[in-house]
Amino acid sequence: MWIGLIVIAVVACTAFYFLKLAPSGKSKNTGALTLADIPAKVPNPSRYAGIKSVVAWEFLAPNLSTACTFARNHDRIRMPAGDCTPLPLADCASKTCACHYRPIIDGRRGQRRQEGDRRMAFRVENEVKTPDRRRVPDRRRDNAGWDDEHLR
Repeated sequence: MWIGLIVIAVVACTAFYFLKLAPSGKSKNTGALTLADIPAKVPNPSRYAGIKSVVAWEFLAPNLSTACTFARNHDRIRMPAGDCTPLPLADCASKTCACHYRPIIDGRRGQRRQEGDRRMAFRVENEVKTPDRRRVPDRRRDNAGWDDEHLR
């Protein structure tokens, strides 16, 4: 009898343990946004201000012939997320406004040099005497054209 209760308790504990470890159907929202979270056309870039690789936002008006004056004045202008005006504008005269913002991604991949400054590794060190690397002797005459005080 006791053995049966112990077996049931062990099975219940292991089931609880594995159910706790199993991922739930809901995705865990950590709050950190990535580039994958940005939709193709962004009406309000201030929502995505936390993404570090986005340097600026560019305002795009696809059809300038039917665009409002704000869209004509701001087309292809880059600005930080805090300075972007949410779309659509209240005074937009276009019936089918297609204006949106496009993220400008920082294209730099990091520091190009592996180490800091390699020039010191190639320089002649003071304590090591290296032979002269010149192959041809000096072609200049000693003090050619010079006097103590003036040119000849």
